[in-house]
Amino acid sequence: MLRSLVGSEMCIRDRYRSPDGIDQLFRFGHPESATEYCMHAQMAQLMQYQSLYEGFQHKAWIWYTAVLFWKSQSPWPNLRGAFYDHWLEPTGGFWGVKAAAGERIHVQMNLQSRGLAVISRSFDSIQAKASWSWWRPWNSSQVGAFHHSQQLVIQPNGVTDVRETVQFPTSEEDVLVLRLQLVSSNCILSNNEYWVAPQGTAPEESAWARLRQWKPKASKVALNVLNVTTVQRPDGTISSHLSLNHSRHGQPIALMTRLKLVYGTNKDIYQDNYNDNRVLPTWWSHNYFSVLNEETKHVQFEC
Repeated sequence: MLRSLVGSEMCIRDRYRSPDGIDQLFRFGHPESATEYCMHAQMAQLMQYQSLYEGFQHKAWIWYTAVLFWKSQSPWPNLRGAFYDHWLEPTGGFWGVKAAAGERIHVQMNLQSRGLAVISRSFDSIQAKASWSWWRPWNSSQVGAFHHSQQLVIQPNGVTDVRETVQFPTSEEDVLVLRLQLVSSNCILSNNEYWVAPQGTAPEESAWARLRQWKPKASKVALNVLNVTTVQRPDGTISSHLSLNHSRHGQPIALMTRLKLVYGTNKDIYQDNYNDNRVLPTWWSHNYFSVLNEETKHVQFEC
């Protein structure tokens, strides 16, 4: 089935299995087209590379002094192991690394121990509050009273471990979205997000299986564009800012929202015998992100 979707040449090096033998790509459901397969691949490598780089930086200057990524642009046709394609469009792997290492102050979770840590690249000690909440992906609703917060003193230029671990809600059996946030003096220092299943091989795989069953029933979520501000520089480059809002109560989370800039008004990136009409390279501040109900996301881009 996989070879019929993407061709045999794409199956040579695309291996998304974790050390426990679980295929990360098929966790999101069985792809029914090459387009869906590609989207699953982006989701899988975003999650994998975010976890990889968060693991590296949690042990920075203890086990590691630097991280070198080998071949950020792949020399063979595949959907993993590259941060951008040959047209310089960033992939899910790029945004996974950016989610892990793109903030000066970063709150993160160990997916195995469920322990929290704050990575600081600042030279100042900071007092902040770390909070975390659980959300159901299929209707964008918060899970009961499972919202926690803890006051922290973040050590400068290092790692601050949070004493309390994140507990999966005992009343839930499905995959949930975990939102982490770090706030200091009413300013958001860090936002982070994970898809989490109940721990244990059998409960975890049952939860992912139910997510796959829910997937065909899920519809696309429409986001509102609140405003767009565009400035053209003297050198011809364009800098823009836009705001997206998810205002439809009860609808699923807008998972893995991918922004693309295209020529003309046609929403399809391929027109006239598959001529690619994307504006590339385009540099986004955020991409492949999720938007909760009644949440607004601010994005900047340049091209």
